[in-house]
Amino acid sequence: MIEIKSSASRRAALLLAVAAFGVGLALLLPNVYERASWNLRQGVVNIWHTLNPQLSVVPTPQVISTVSPTLLTPVAVNAAPTLGSPATAAPAATPLPALTPPPPDRQLTGFTHIWQKVNNCGPATLAMNLAFWGWKGTQANTATALKPDPDDRNVSPHEMADYARSVGLGAEVRVGGTLDLIKQFVSAGIPIILEKGIVLEDAGWEGHYTLITGYSDAASNFTTQDSLQGANFQVPYYLITESWRAFNYTYIVVYPAERQADVFAILGPDADAQTNFANAANRARGEIPALNGQDLAFAWFNLGSSLNNLGNAADAAAAFDRFALPACGRAWILLGSRKNSKREKCLKMPQNPTRQVHALLARS
Repeated sequence: MIEIKSSASRRAALLLAVAAFGVGLALLLPNVYERASWNLRQGVVNIWHTLNPQLSVVPTPQVISTVSPTLLTPVAVNAAPTLGSPATAAPAATPLPALTPPPPDRQLTGFTHIWQKVNNCGPATLAMNLAFWGWKGTQANTATALKPDPDDRNVSPHEMADYARSVGLGAEVRVGGTLDLIKQFVSAGIPIILEKGIVLEDAGWEGHYTLITGYSDAASNFTTQDSLQGANFQVPYYLITESWRAFNYTYIVVYPAERQADVFAILGPDADAQTNFANAANRARGEIPALNGQDLAFAWFNLGSSLNNLGNAADAAAAFDRFALPACGRAWILLGSRKNSKREKCLKMPQNPTRQVHALLARS
């Protein structure tokens, strides 16, 4: 009897040892530890959202009886702005005399696709973009600089642009991008990063970066190097517009010094940051009467963001008041990804939903 128990104990100990070895070996594989840790945290978040279902409600615009007559009135913008100070002093290339219509199809090559690590779409996408211009590095380099805190779920476009400049390239961040603008850059041989929304089956709506490297008018698709969805991933034109709206059509252009004049020629008046915000505000004004539901909510938010960047706090506040925030969790998702805010800021906000955006902006 003693021998049988001893034998059973040895087998149990052996099985436990084998299991422990297998788990240890698995955790050494690429991304396994990160994904296990992320899944654990995501499980906690899912439980939290189950207990607080209002935090997952998609925002819808408020119905307010009166609107200031000036809020939706387009404003004149400077048609010939100064370009401002470039990030790096570069010899001017020959400016494009006029923008010609892009060809119906253009596919850039020379990319090495990178699968992102957990919550690492920004560093991975930027690494792909930088490598196209000859940079020798990996997403580990970009992630270390952009998000040294592994729990930081997002980096801002301006942080990414600053990193590109730090390695000797030029970079511009603008809002109010269009499909035609994407095609102009790609047809000129310059890929472009978009900040957009994405809907994941297991996590719902999230912010995401993707690199546009081609397009086809015949198929009405853009070609992307997407760190989450794969190399040469095809995205329909209409879906780019819908998902891009959530971030005021924000884009990042990374380029070598000798292409600076070409970049500014394509940007045109939007090369000037203030003109760009004014154009983006006018675009949101134009979209608002034609949209409804979630798209309308984003358009109001984009108008408020652009006006706030123009220093027009009063009209920005009025636009934000049109953007209903049924729970502070949604405010954190939207503004947190743009401003790199922390969730605890949102939890301390007043409970009046029409003022939550104001409170979060004040604390950012």
